[in-house]
Amino acid sequence: MSLDLQDLIGSTVISLEKVQDYHYLVLDRADISLYNPLVSDANVAVGAKLLGIEVRDDYWLALTFDSHQSLVMSLRPEDYGCPESAVFYYRGEVGSRKVVVIQ
Repeated sequence: MSLDLQDLIGSTVISLEKVQDYHYLVLDRADISLYNPLVSDANVAVGAKLLGIEVRDDYWLALTFDSHQSLVMSLRPEDYGCPESAVFYYRGEVGSRKVVVIQ
């Protein structure tokens, strides 16, 4: 697992929306596509700060926020609907975007 995910700690939530069959979270430092099912409520307040990212292999990915809310996505093999479970698109200087894929 890349330590780059920790670079997102402290990011601010701009929006969270359901797009067809996945969730799209927009932070001030990255966009995150969550393709596997969420096992928690998909309610995160705009303006909330990301406090932590935890990955438990083959079980879940959890994003926790200062609003006492969290997004928990399943990483169980039977819940995959496509090859990747989540994609983190980091914003950076022009021409220097980073992408982290969780498979």
